[in-house]
Parts: sequence; C-alpha cells; structure tokens
Amino acid sequence: MLLFHALRLAVRWPAALLVLLTLKVAIAVPSTPASVGAFEIGAVVSLELLGVPRSSALAFALVYHAIQVVPLAFISLAELPLVWRLRACRDPPLRRH
Repeated sequence: MLLFHALRLAVRWPAALLVLLTLKVAIAVPSTPASVGAFEIGAVVSLELLGVPRSSALAFALVYHAIQVVPLAFISLAELPLVWRLRACRDPPLRRH
C-alpha cells in the first residue's frame, strides 16, 4: 500500500491482495532467475484489471520487484567473504601426489 501511495495509484487495500495473489500464481512455475518477467506480468495484469494504466502498472511492478531483489542481492554479496572463509575452514586442502 505504501508503494501504491508513493506512485500515486488510487487503489484500495483489496487491490494489494489481488496483486499478491496474481504474483504468486505468475511465479509459481519456475521460469527465469528471480522470476524476471513473470513477476512483472503478474503485477501488470492484476493492476490493469483494476483500471490502472499499463505504464503506471509497469512502474509499480518494476519498483516492487526491485524492492524485493536488490536488498537481498546486496546482503548476499556482503556475506560472500564470510561464506568463503567458512568453506575454507570446513574443506581440507587438496593434496598433490
């Protein structure tokens, strides 16, 4: 709802439930990494059903997807050195004959 408000989309709270439902259906079948494309189509279709213009619906879909993917990507990159150190401690070095 905050993103609807930020993008000045005049929809009521049940619209958020419809968007979430269609997103879950759209990404239920694995297609692309991070569901790029399927996620946006699900959001755009649901918002167009509610009368939101396609350009505004696509803006919502792209920002909403970025809000979910970008922070996780940065956290993963930040933790990568820790994962490498833990793996180095767990795996013994390879021996040459």
